[in-house]
Amino acid sequence: MTVIPKLAEQPMENPRICCVCATAQSEFTCPCQRAFYCGLNCQTAHWTKHKKQCVVDLTKKMKVLRNVHGKDHARVGEAHAKIGDVEERHGRHLAAEKCYKEVLRINQLTHGDTHLSVANACISLGNLYNSLGNYGQALELHHTGLRINSHILGERHESIAVSLLNIANIYKAQGHVHRAIEQASKALEIQREAWGGDHQHVAAALTNLGNLYNLLGDTAKAVEMTSACIDMMRRVTTLGDDDDDHSLLANSLSCLACIHMERGFVDEAWPLCEQALVIFRRVHGDKHGTVAMVLHNMAGMHSFRGEFDKALMMHKTNIKRIRRALGNNHQDVAHSLLAIARVYMGQGKKVKALARYDEAIHILIRAVGSDHGGVALAHYSRARCQREMGHPEAALESCREAHRIYTQLDVDISHNARQKVEKLLGVLEALVS
Repeated sequence: MTVIPKLAEQPMENPRICCVCATAQSEFTCPCQRAFYCGLNCQTAHWTKHKKQCVVDLTKKMKVLRNVHGKDHARVGEAHAKIGDVEERHGRHLAAEKCYKEVLRINQLTHGDTHLSVANACISLGNLYNSLGNYGQALELHHTGLRINSHILGERHESIAVSLLNIANIYKAQGHVHRAIEQASKALEIQREAWGGDHQHVAAALTNLGNLYNLLGDTAKAVEMTSACIDMMRRVTTLGDDDDDHSLLANSLSCLACIHMERGFVDEAWPLCEQALVIFRRVHGDKHGTVAMVLHNMAGMHSFRGEFDKALMMHKTNIKRIRRALGNNHQDVAHSLLAIARVYMGQGKKVKALARYDEAIHILIRAVGSDHGGVALAHYSRARCQREMGHPEAALESCREAHRIYTQLDVDISHNARQKVEKLLGVLEALVS
């Protein structure tokens, strides 16, 4: 059974949880500044595990290998890959990108363009670019990795399922939910063939599918799949297990919380977010994007309850985290700006809200293109704000742009949203005429 320590009283505060016994407010830390301990005994006991994820220790070992074998040796590439994995896990994306590019260069030089090590390097770099919102590059790299793995390992190998899930995540981010479901369903079938029932990889596929069905509005199926994943992960994960297993559990908890939030069940969603936040902080540290994601959702719950001051404080603090981790032009920054705009609308501060809507739209267009569903939603939200400010002509222009985007998107995804836009469009056209 999974042991989940208690969250600090204030979610925005990092409780500095001991990596061994889960004691909060732990003061001892590794030189890498990414692991906390309540005392020397816990730190010593944890070193055997932590040294595999300590970027300081891994960098020292990589430099030794480079001095002995030269910068182009395969073992140096393997060392760079380990450092890149740690850097990405802790949200240091630029450092991770540098490592993964070096891994790809070394592997291509050493093994040729069709080796399994090249496929793995493409997959790692593709996942990083997906996190950064560079979807075109991410998709190209994942398809390259998929082709190499399929040729060498066969179409039903477990690694093929991982690649399919990665591709599904990119399609989801691009708004192509049906394409994503097709890839994720194939992945789940392969994972069940490979691993049977209770396994982390099966759980990962279930979470992905649950999230996708929620986007299509099939809430019952989404809750069923995500809950099944959480139950499975609680059965197979313990406090001492691999960090990736805990991240998967936390991700599933966060996904289920989002489903409950969308249904208005805030009391059910809040404790799930608390549990996810504790795990993500322990695994990734306080500055990682996953921590920012959960805090974003918790701020949204404050807004839902009408606690706008608390929501605004959390969103403003959180957007700083996201900008540090992902840069100023990532779509997650835009999502935070939209959330802040909604809080300002709740407070009646429409001028401030409109400025945030404008900024969010500019970022989203740069990040995902002008025809994305997220851009349409932002235009619709801006139109509502402009109408309440007494600017029907400007609101009509925004609403028409939202309608244009929604009409060319997948019907199953955009039907309800398009109905809302069409209703507002009719009202605005009557006002303007």
